[in-house]
Amino acid sequence: MHGPGRSLRCSIPRFGDGRHRFRQFGLRKRAVSAEKCESAQAIDLTVSAGPGGAATTAFTLRALAPTLFRPARRRTIVASVAVTGAGTATVELVDSRGHRLASWRRPLRAGLNHVRLRLPAPVRKELIQRPGPYWLSWAAEATAEGARASDRRRLLVVAPQIRRDAGQG
Repeated sequence: MHGPGRSLRCSIPRFGDGRHRFRQFGLRKRAVSAEKCESAQAIDLTVSAGPGGAATTAFTLRALAPTLFRPARRRTIVASVAVTGAGTATVELVDSRGHRLASWRRPLRAGLNHVRLRLPAPVRKELIQRPGPYWLSWAAEATAEGARASDRRRLLVVAPQIRRDAGQG
């Protein structure tokens, strides 16, 4: 029998929305009869990582941004890339015919990275003169296990706007 000062802790399923949900009644302010639950007992629990040892995720890379770039306003492309582990990325700026215009190597941390890619002056001048679709091609190698991943992102280069004076007609 449970005394008035002793808390009951048990889990019973609730079927409100069709799925099993479990509530810890020792943490909620709710009366539960002693017939439905037994008192909490300590148990030893060991969780295995599986037959292969520690759980590992595959090294993946996903290029996220940018999709638009104005070279007349900026000298640097700020690109976002998400990776599952630390590594080194090689980024290439490729035109629509497949010619490599510039390339960079940058270190990456696990998670979301914002990489700054400064354009060389001749490449920036060419982008201003030839707007249109370009590609940022990403290739990364993991630091720890040496796995590789790659991704491409289309980059639309926009022509500079021509200023028109309001006074001229």
